[in-house]
Amino acid sequence: MTENGRAIFCAELNADDWNEESQVVDRDALSSRLDALETYLAELRGFLTGGREEFVREPSLHHLAERYLHLACESVLDISHHVIADQGYRQPGSYKDAIDVLQQEGLLEADLRPRRCPALWRSR
Repeated sequence: MTENGRAIFCAELNADDWNEESQVVDRDALSSRLDALETYLAELRGFLTGGREEFVREPSLHHLAERYLHLACESVLDISHHVIADQGYRQPGSYKDAIDVLQQEGLLEADLRPRRCPALWRSR
């Protein structure tokens, strides 16, 4: 899912990459969400430095990691919808479908599909 510990999706995007004539995407909002995603991912990487025993023993660490993961997932979905709207791609019918649309358009590699978080990808 990552390349050198950084999300491939996020590493290749910045707010200036989008259609110059676009009226759909707020570049500042997109840039802010990309920055937030990088922050959440950095926080999540920080949990890798501690031991598994401490992580399991301390519920507060587990809950904090879970919250950062939740915020990162929400950021990915929000960014996905910005990209889809800006580029005029097919409108997704669910959160999972938003990721599928980006894959179909060649923006995400197939192995980036969520494998272990089915509750997040339920239709909404």
